[in-house]
Amino acid sequence: MFSVDGCLRSLNFHPGPFDVVVCGPQRSGENVVLCILSLLAVNGNNLDDSGNRITAKPHVKWIESKKFDKKPEILKQAESGNFQTFKTLQSCRAIGTRVNGNGKYIAVFRDPVSYKAAWYRYIERYYEYNRSGNPSIPFFSSRYSPDDFANVPATFVSSYDTTRMFYEQNLNDWFKLKDKDNVLIVFWEDIVTNPGAVVDDIACFMDVDVDPSTKSKILKHIEPTKMSIQYTVTHNFYMDTRDTKTSKSLTISYESAQEAQKDWDRCIRRNYPNLKTYKDLYESVKEQPYPVDVAPPISAAELNFQQGCFGCILASIKNSFIGTRSSNETYETKATRKDSKFSMFSQSTYSSKASKEPNSTLSNIMDSDSLFS
Repeated sequence: MFSVDGCLRSLNFHPGPFDVVVCGPQRSGENVVLCILSLLAVNGNNLDDSGNRITAKPHVKWIESKKFDKKPEILKQAESGNFQTFKTLQSCRAIGTRVNGNGKYIAVFRDPVSYKAAWYRYIERYYEYNRSGNPSIPFFSSRYSPDDFANVPATFVSSYDTTRMFYEQNLNDWFKLKDKDNVLIVFWEDIVTNPGAVVDDIACFMDVDVDPSTKSKILKHIEPTKMSIQYTVTHNFYMDTRDTKTSKSLTISYESAQEAQKDWDRCIRRNYPNLKTYKDLYESVKEQPYPVDVAPPISAAELNFQQGCFGCILASIKNSFIGTRSSNETYETKATRKDSKFSMFSQSTYSSKASKEPNSTLSNIMDSDSLFS
């Protein structure tokens, strides 16, 4: 969906005084924010009383999109509404001093572990779609687990940025700008637990008055089930209803949580010692209690038992007999993970967790351009 020319274009994009740029990687919840903005821009006049669209579904001006390569001037063409909305995959560091110019910026935050779990579901959906035509291929869940994703450092979206930045580092950079008048931080956890407050915050930020009737229509429209029906998986506003349970959606082991904490400490806590966890960051920005119940950590052994590890062993034995695996594949079933810390990759291809260098397989998948093409 985006191109090299689009990436270069984004690095030179300067919003106008009535523009807003939504900054958030895929799977962070940026699609819901974009949808809310598209409705607020026309005061909800594109919805009926039930929250259904009565006009054509808009496509957001994604700055990096290759559809603007031949005619980049279209990107700047004004559309009807109170303001113009743009989407970018740039990190805060790539935007740099442009944040001090015209326009407004909305950064979407999501708990790093929840963010990686969302990628687990996203890739699982595509894997199972491709597997549906070949039932001899093992289920995604028999080969990979949420632990496998939680153990891999997530670089920020795409390598077109100046460096392969950790997701947590981008949170840190935006957190530094939280008090700027033209910057708003929106949390995925609020989108899920208190969407009404999110609509109010965005409307206030954009200087738009929202009457109760309009707000009611918008809330009906962004209800997850309705969004999943009205928008296809290829549309900007699509939402996977399975991905709305925040931290409880997928469970990782205590050992993996400790590994994830190391990324947090290196990128954020060393700059802000009081921000020990994502929960602390949320409460620092919002000045209110964290809205999500944090599940107590459990050992990898107990987690494997809960996830039916014995079934995975049987599946792996069956797969070895029916020949669905080639000898040069570099992943293992979660049943063969040693000491509860063995990733899906073989030791020869998996980088040391201590160095946290992105490995050549899953980390490339998680920030691969091919997922958006």
